Amino acid sequence: MAIVPASKKQITPINLEERGIDVVDLNVLADLELRSAIERNDLGFLFSGFVNFSLPLDRIEPGVFEWERENMGVVMRVVAAKIMDPSTGQRVYQIPYGKMARAILLHICTEAVRTGDPVIDLGSSAAEYLRRLGFSLGGKQRQILYRQIQAVAGMHLVVTASESASGEQRIEEAEMLVSKNRALWFSTRPDAEGQDSLFSSSITLSDDFMNSLVNQGHGIPVDEGAWAYINTHSRSAFPIDMYTWLAYRLHACPPSGIKVPWERLREQFGSTMETKEFARHFRSHLPLVLKVYPAAEKAVSFVRGGVILRRAPSPIGNVHRTNPRALGEG
Repeated sequence: MAIVPASKKQITPINLEERGIDVVDLNVLADLELRSAIERNDLGFLFSGFVNFSLPLDRIEPGVFEWERENMGVVMRVVAAKIMDPSTGQRVYQIPYGKMARAILLHICTEAVRTGDPVIDLGSSAAEYLRRLGFSLGGKQRQILYRQIQAVAGMHLVVTASESASGEQRIEEAEMLVSKNRALWFSTRPDAEGQDSLFSSSITLSDDFMNSLVNQGHGIPVDEGAWAYINTHSRSAFPIDMYTWLAYRLHACPPSGIKVPWERLREQFGSTMETKEFARHFRSHLPLVLKVYPAAEKAVSFVRGGVILRRAPSPIGNVHRTNPRALGEG
């Protein structure tokens, strides 16, 4: 696969805090045993943009070039990479989607924060990481893995914030590539599986994406055990998005609560459902999320037109206690 050079354009980041979207300062979380959790390899990290703006839940038809979501007046646009299907040799634009894309993103962001190295191994370590999260990498899943790695690593992010006042309009826009170099080696053998099929693949994160993750506090802590539990108990990526959003959001809510309208949530979560169907979907998946985040049970309630969120302890402080045995699964 050809190496794609990094863009030399200087990007001015938008201050998302001013738009009502939280940015976690990792220094504030030091008392939550983050260091020991990292050393045990049970704490992952995810780029905050993908907590505030979800990727598509389901496959977007190849050829669709952009995916756009809005949250509190801020729009994030995902511009698709043109990927190659190793089984056909055809190249098409593909937006990342579903559980696999989210897990690949988690691996990339986690490795960047843990090591401070923008070069991310996508060979045996990535395969082992995905297995830990509950994925089987044989057969059809292997083909999905190949396509989703290319889609995730090659996507281009554009975040736009705008405001109007006194007859004037102000627009700020920030752009970044996820990676600037990609060296991907795929096996086309039908019997290849997991670590044998990706060889020594690697990507180099762009300077902007790496700086945002490591130096600007946009690497959001995620309990990998909770992620794995949800992943193995749901065919949909939806409860994963619910968990990461609630884990990120509830600890910063006012004790009196805040109402989030269904329509806003639907736009944020990247759902193509009608609003009423989305509300039913959210309600039906909440019990699974509460299995790994029980403190959220009294913090999430439903009212006409939306959800009330109240303050709850972050689940990250108890990250080492989230495992299948603790959840009564063996």
